[in-house]
Amino acid sequence: MLFLSHLHADLRQTLATRRGATANIGEAPTGAHKVYPRMPHITLPSPEHLSMPFSDTINKRKSPTEKESILPFSVQRISTLFGNSLKRHKESSRRQYPSGGNFYPVEVYMVTKALEGYPPSVIHYDPTAHRLEILSRFEGDMQSLIREQPVELAYGTLVVFTSVWKRTGAKYGDFAYLLALLEAGHMAQNLLLSATASGSNARPIMGFFDQKIIDLLDIDPEEEQPVYTVAVW
Repeated sequence: MLFLSHLHADLRQTLATRRGATANIGEAPTGAHKVYPRMPHITLPSPEHLSMPFSDTINKRKSPTEKESILPFSVQRISTLFGNSLKRHKESSRRQYPSGGNFYPVEVYMVTKALEGYPPSVIHYDPTAHRLEILSRFEGDMQSLIREQPVELAYGTLVVFTSVWKRTGAKYGDFAYLLALLEAGHMAQNLLLSATASGSNARPIMGFFDQKIIDLLDIDPEEEQPVYTVAVW
């Protein structure tokens, strides 16, 4: 625990020192995200309004552990989940969750075997166009991506949050690490609450195999790494 307290103190101190920062404050680009214009894409419809009262959503939210059947995810269902939790606002670069310096280092991917009308796929979410970009076919076993074995669920979809470190690191240096983890937590909570309010199941999973996900997403681990996953079904 002493090690963790020193690590925390060191990372907090970088907020003042900006150790490793590569840009002056205010010069780094904000609101950026990845796009895959050459890949097939699915333009999502407008998300449905979630009518469940907030107090009910909070009280009903849970991370199920019992074995349940997997229902297909319609494009509308994905739109409602992502649109109410992760989408960019039309009038600005802001989104439905806070981000240090408005840099939004965290990208959203989806590994799914349950998207109705589509083969098992690896997908990237574009929060500006509100669309799914299909990166590749997924031929593997969903359970092989995660370390948690006691839960007997053949997860239909795994949402993967990755951090592109240089976006926030340009301004905040080493402190970008903590900011990205906080942001992924905000995003996951939005997704969990949206799932509850729309009648879906969701379970956060930190026990995943980093290298398997890196290989599957075809990302450079020197630039971008997975930081959090959420199973939805």
